[in-house]
Amino acid sequence: MTNPDASLAKGCRTSDDRAVTLASDADGLHVMTADSSAAYAWKSVTTLAEPGMNADLWVGNYCLTDRSHAVVVYAPRAFTNKEELMERGAFTAVVDLDTGAATKLPVTASLAYFDPSCDTVTHTAVVTQIKDDQTKLVSISAQGRPTAVATVQGEVTSATPTAGGLVGALDHRVVRIAASGATTTLATTDYVPYGMHPDADGVVVFLDQTAKSQHAKRIHGGKVGVLATGGLSSLGLTEGAGGQVFLSGRPTSTAALPAHVRKVTAQASADVSTRGALAVTSAATAAVDAQLADPGSPPAADAAGRVRVQAQVTATGHAVTFDAAAGATGDQAAAQGNAVSPSLAAPQSATAKAAAGSASPNVVTSPSGDTTAPDRYCSITRNDPHQQALQPTPNQVEWAVDMAIRGDLTSTWVTQGGRRTTEGIGTANPQGTVALPPLTGGGRIPAAVLLGVLARESNLWQAEGGVIPGQTGNPLASTNGYYGHPAGSDLGLGYWVINWENSDCGYGVGQITDGMRLASHPKGSVPALPAAQQKDIALDYTFNIAKAAQMLAGKWNELHAAGQKMTINDDSASKIENWFAAVWNYNEGYNTPGSDASGNWGLGWYGNPANPIYKSTRLAFLDTTLDAAANSDAAHPQDWPYQERVLGFAAWSIDTTRSYSSDGTQDAPGAAGFSSAGFSPAWWPGGSPGTGDLNRQNVKPPLATFCTQAGNACSVSSPPTCETNGQHDATCDPPHWWHRANTTWKPDCVNTCGQETLKYATLRTELLERVHQLAPNARIALLGYPLLFDTSAVECADPAGDTDQIAAWGAYMNSDLQTAVAQSNTAGKAVFWAPTAEFSGHLLCDGSPGLHGFTKTPSSDVASDPQWSVTAPSSIESYHPNDNGAGYYAAALMHVLGNIS
Repeated sequence: MTNPDASLAKGCRTSDDRAVTLASDADGLHVMTADSSAAYAWKSVTTLAEPGMNADLWVGNYCLTDRSHAVVVYAPRAFTNKEELMERGAFTAVVDLDTGAATKLPVTASLAYFDPSCDTVTHTAVVTQIKDDQTKLVSISAQGRPTAVATVQGEVTSATPTAGGLVGALDHRVVRIAASGATTTLATTDYVPYGMHPDADGVVVFLDQTAKSQHAKRIHGGKVGVLATGGLSSLGLTEGAGGQVFLSGRPTSTAALPAHVRKVTAQASADVSTRGALAVTSAATAAVDAQLADPGSPPAADAAGRVRVQAQVTATGHAVTFDAAAGATGDQAAAQGNAVSPSLAAPQSATAKAAAGSASPNVVTSPSGDTTAPDRYCSITRNDPHQQALQPTPNQVEWAVDMAIRGDLTSTWVTQGGRRTTEGIGTANPQGTVALPPLTGGGRIPAAVLLGVLARESNLWQAEGGVIPGQTGNPLASTNGYYGHPAGSDLGLGYWVINWENSDCGYGVGQITDGMRLASHPKGSVPALPAAQQKDIALDYTFNIAKAAQMLAGKWNELHAAGQKMTINDDSASKIENWFAAVWNYNEGYNTPGSDASGNWGLGWYGNPANPIYKSTRLAFLDTTLDAAANSDAAHPQDWPYQERVLGFAAWSIDTTRSYSSDGTQDAPGAAGFSSAGFSPAWWPGGSPGTGDLNRQNVKPPLATFCTQAGNACSVSSPPTCETNGQHDATCDPPHWWHRANTTWKPDCVNTCGQETLKYATLRTELLERVHQLAPNARIALLGYPLLFDTSAVECADPAGDTDQIAAWGAYMNSDLQTAVAQSNTAGKAVFWAPTAEFSGHLLCDGSPGLHGFTKTPSSDVASDPQWSVTAPSSIESYHPNDNGAGYYAAALMHVLGNIS
């Protein structure tokens, strides 16, 4: 900020106000602070990560116990894809905001939006662990140590400490929670209460809502009072220093507020500073900030290692922007932030053991000394130099997807030999090995949907993070899936003990799990794939994408089978929204009719948009047209169910921070054509200005779409609060499985639903990309076909048939090749040339042709085979250059080479 005193509130230099926020990247979760006395000059006090744990992005949440201490929950973004990781697998730490010292705690937590929660009066915190129909609440003392564990039957959300003990949301009630786990109702609400904070009087302030309005409420003297009312998603509550609670957003009406509740001018989703003077709306690297707002625009040239903080001065409402360096500022802070969490070790204290639960007898307490883990259950090992995966460029992933959805990702188009031979892959024929099934009802997978799945699963990576495109490294294998966490029924510390029996073995860009365990250790009734196919899927992105396409098509077909059909909108496979249920099925699986004794069946409750584990006030994932801060949605994906994130990526793409031309060349920032958007997003029709944006925003269904009394015994004002960890709890989850024959939120889907953008509409090979990767300075000349016949002249006789058709085929192939080269030629290293001029006057039927005509393969004994001219196959010389034609091609080649820089 160039002139802070002119932009900030008067008196800020004498205030002790402090703003805190989190910024995410692949290095870790940066804990950022800014003090009013220093004109809110931002700095990163520490960066939290776990060594050796690969992540494209570290995400998390925080709360403040006082001005100087934050409790932080953090984990790789991929944890939000797995129910057990989302609900209890994240790491925890207490950060000293003055020194940057980070104390990692021996307890895990959920990544839900409400975790952790603090009381700035008692200086305590609570973190939440959810498993099955049980919730464990772990209290953190003012000294930053786990002190007690309360176990509650049912799913408790938005739990918070208060002077009188823990308070949380259970069903549509605010409840007091005793140390024993027993609950006492304090208030009944319209919806599952959320945004719960204690004020300086120990009184709970919270948010509630109906189908059309949102309310800020306060419990005092056994009664519930309404403090403010607004439209849905219009109100926010945050806690400041000393028990001050800030009401933010756009209330339509506000009552007289008590002394410890204060209205501030800020967005409802903002992080408000300790004294309420500054509201942070987003914190992201400058590259991510610019690219997600406009996927086609280049980021600032100096964006690397920088964090851009967008905020609002609450006294004036003015928007302000700050830039800061990412990364811890001291060696000690950096070391502590990257130290191994005690959650990755065995339990030590009695409290930790209580949080962890009993150990499973099948747990392996440490990996073998062999780096390839010979005792593993997953088929392809990590850390084996002989089994390394190529990291593809985003362009290669998009090319493979565009080919795969049409069933053309085959040996005809996939480059053979080279690296693939070294890896022992042999003939690379992905969809010859892993066939794409036809979709029931016709059509095919939209490219943007499959790309959205891959973006959500892996950030478009086949190899581990840190491996740059064009290089090889360990195949990307999910940490949880490879090492078999969680162990038995453990929570807390025991969660991260290795347990090979639980390995689900997700590999590569599609995180393929089914059939990827060793044949000697299959998972349940799922047989292991052939060993050669397992290797192909783990090491080669084309096979992996072929398998992902096969699985996604299978999930669509499963929902279209007789007796269990479930469709979305008009059921056209070409429309983006109509894949909502199939993508839900891809992640969570499907409970078929007969799987529950009570007759329940359908899509599970965990991924239901109405599940209160997700923010009910959320907008569409990554939608910057409604929320200017939505470019930071990727830093807290835990607020959205899986399928909403996938369709958000399909609608707005993913930022990869790098730009590559189609031939594999990395583009410099600011270069012509620079775009770090991972792929071409889908598009939405609109007959008038803004209509297309509105239709795109509504890629996210209304909250009540999959929550009805008739459909799954669900009320959006009081949704079920049960979780099942995939075990389908017999008393809670099954009645809420979704299985309506048709679900519609876009009745005019043909005019309002999204459609794919097919970047590689022309079928093409990997050849140019691969040649350029192997020889980046090589000049590539791709020569086309002569037209064979002069179609303007009198047609000459030819045994093969119509000469006009043959000439038209040549023209078509030249156009096809020219398009392919144009799509890969931004680096100027490849040029296409059709040798039309060189062969002019030397076509078939001309006086001195440079081409063979249609010829037959001669018989070895013409005398004994008088019919050879009829029965023999055509010769490979047919329509190929003769000796003279080779000279004409040489002239064309010299012309091309003279025009390549």
